[in-house]
Amino acid sequence: VSHIAFSSLLLFGMAAPASFGVVVPPPPRMRRMLMMLVMVILTLTAAVSSSSFSPFFVCVSGEELVSPGLSSSGGVQQSQQQSSTTMMRHLHHRRNLMESSSSSSRRTTTGTATSNPSSSSSGGSIPGVAGYALQFADNYAAIPEFSNFPSTALTFETWVQSTDICSESTVLSYAVDPSEIKSHHKDESEFLLESRAYNNFVIFNLRELIACHDFVWMWKIPDTYVGPPDYWGGCRTFYGEKGGETMSSRVSQNYVDRTGAWHHLAVTWDAASNGTTSVYYDGLLAGYAVTGRTNPIPPGGTLIIGNDQDCLGGCFDESQALYAALDEVRIWNVARSQPEILASMRDVNSGITPEEDSSDKTSGAFRQGGIAPRYVYKHPNLIAYWKFDEPSDEQSNGAVWGHHSKAHDYSGNGNHLLLGAPPTLSKLERPSRSDKLVGLAKPLGALDFHRRQYAINYDFRGMPEGDITIEFWAKTDAVTSSESPGTKLHKGATVMAPNSERYDEFISFSARSIGDSDVSNDEGYADVAYLDDAIVIEKYYKEFQDPNAWPGLLDNAEGIKSTIGAMSVHINANREGNGKANDHWIDFATDWVDDDWHHVLVSWRRSDGETRLYLDGKEQTAFWKSDFGKVSNANNLAETLEGSTIGAGTSRSSKGSLVLGKQQECHGGCFTSTYSL
Repeated sequence: VSHIAFSSLLLFGMAAPASFGVVVPPPPRMRRMLMMLVMVILTLTAAVSSSSFSPFFVCVSGEELVSPGLSSSGGVQQSQQQSSTTMMRHLHHRRNLMESSSSSSRRTTTGTATSNPSSSSSGGSIPGVAGYALQFADNYAAIPEFSNFPSTALTFETWVQSTDICSESTVLSYAVDPSEIKSHHKDESEFLLESRAYNNFVIFNLRELIACHDFVWMWKIPDTYVGPPDYWGGCRTFYGEKGGETMSSRVSQNYVDRTGAWHHLAVTWDAASNGTTSVYYDGLLAGYAVTGRTNPIPPGGTLIIGNDQDCLGGCFDESQALYAALDEVRIWNVARSQPEILASMRDVNSGITPEEDSSDKTSGAFRQGGIAPRYVYKHPNLIAYWKFDEPSDEQSNGAVWGHHSKAHDYSGNGNHLLLGAPPTLSKLERPSRSDKLVGLAKPLGALDFHRRQYAINYDFRGMPEGDITIEFWAKTDAVTSSESPGTKLHKGATVMAPNSERYDEFISFSARSIGDSDVSNDEGYADVAYLDDAIVIEKYYKEFQDPNAWPGLLDNAEGIKSTIGAMSVHINANREGNGKANDHWIDFATDWVDDDWHHVLVSWRRSDGETRLYLDGKEQTAFWKSDFGKVSNANNLAETLEGSTIGAGTSRSSKGSLVLGKQQECHGGCFTSTYSL
């Protein structure tokens, strides 16, 4: 897990003078955990907790909007290749209809489009009515401190839709601090104890679903019988005779359906029945394991839906990310019986009486005057209930897009699910007098990023349309050079192979270009274009100066030893669209491979496109660029006829979407973990 810091981001509507060269000393070396400080000047909201900086997901109407990965009826086509977005998306979809009361393989739809749940005669299901679900694609939802997570028995149930045949998709991961379980495993090493704590309860691999409590390993091949109390080391072994010998024989149910059909998933665990764990597929028992794991689940741990925790609250593996849509997710503190699971599968509100939520008269971010209050569905054993139906038509006024930072818990217990994770607000020590930083008498505010977090102002206004200067402090992962991929520059440094794909994304502003309303002078291209990279500042962890991996690239920049640690600036750019007419980027040989603090200043002048980058007050050499789609390189572009200029005469709109910590491939989203912070 990487952590990056970013400080004092300033935006000026002017280009920095060429004489700018005052060395700004970096702040003192901070703790090893990397961070990114942010202080946004102009109209960007400074408070991280404000709505303009909230992480979000997007409500998409499947009947009105068709985008890559969505069918016209709202079906999700998921694969690792197609899942380019890392934001949570509410998908307005047409769920499968129930063909008969005896069919358990078809999905009914919840009747939550109306404000009063009791308006449905069944109280829960109306076939054919459009609803909402939560779509995952290498992202996650979380409850950092789940105070009343079930302890001695539980049931997890959800509707799931997935076509992903590539990933070992993790549906649920509940992790605790190792100290919470040490009394039950006194003789274990620190490594084993941590693994068991972080795997305290996991629902793992949609293609062969297993649910595991208190295991070090999800599966071990081959596995070894060790006798009581563990019997076997790997959880998968308990689900079948060949579970610990080979992966060729399936031991549990496959929930991945390439047709895009919805299926009901339920898991129960009961300490009183010797740790029996049961898996249900569309209401039918599909597998079970008598695990002997009866230790109670400690409360107050971290719940993650969408990936597996390898440390408390993080350390995610992309191969274990969930690529699926979930709906009607519920957690109970009892092991429900099969008849109960079948009943609630067909009628999600079976046995639950809806009542008005007196604690929330506003009913969500989109509620306005005259809207009926939200309803809750209370039951003594229901711990959490996420319907994902917050953006109903009357709440969002029929809008296609809406943004939310959490999914409401309809059980009435207040276990609201955080959708995405904002960067952590931290405080840094005050710089000493020797640092010569004037006016910083108070501790500095900081944002801590972990490659999954980001901050956003979706409706940023006032961005300069022409000349601009941007500056900030940043601290990133240390990284080895390509010439010594086995050597670490610092303890814990990131080792990058020549073909590694990773970029640190500091700033991403998406907007549109400003045309002149004359289509005759655009050489057949659009007069106004979407600019997903209207402003991008990033750092490379990828090696391009490698004749073996990239023959022919950077032939004229032989003095550049490595592109790892180089910085790239995009101005008024869209690299793919409009025939590459808006492909404007320029790279600088910053050689930034340590984990120290650095001051960055970027300046662009509209009249001639001159672009400069200063690192700690020293101007850096530009060596590679694309200007209106024409790519050129040299040891020092400033000494060539082309110069260090890009996008001369172009403009961007002052209104757009500003993101810190991710690169936008669509307005306000379409994030990937490769382009992160």
